[in-house]
Amino acid sequence: MELIDKLMDAVETSTPERLRSEIERILVAENLIKAAEKTPFEVAMVRLKEGVPTMPANFEFEIPQVIGADVWAQLDRGSKLAMGKHVKASQEAYGVKFSHTSKSNHAVYCRR
Repeated sequence: MELIDKLMDAVETSTPERLRSEIERILVAENLIKAAEKTPFEVAMVRLKEGVPTMPANFEFEIPQVIGADVWAQLDRGSKLAMGKHVKASQEAYGVKFSHTSKSNHAVYCRR
């Protein structure tokens, strides 16, 4: 069955909710859209937001310590720099406070 036939069959036989689900399933199956997977950058940002509250008070840390080495390793250099700039500019949103810059020029934070 061709893509058009599959889509038309879904349109003719489905409720609006089922139609949306069926069209998405067909498009994923045809490799026309990716399944709803988060990018490594999105995963890192979620991990950071979830991980900061678990850090001890007054404990200084760098971002990789919170998100984990596995997630950090998946980020390219540009994503790491973008993440660092974003976090430093949005400290309250992540529950962090900039402390200082390390000898290796990495931002060091503590929990708010």
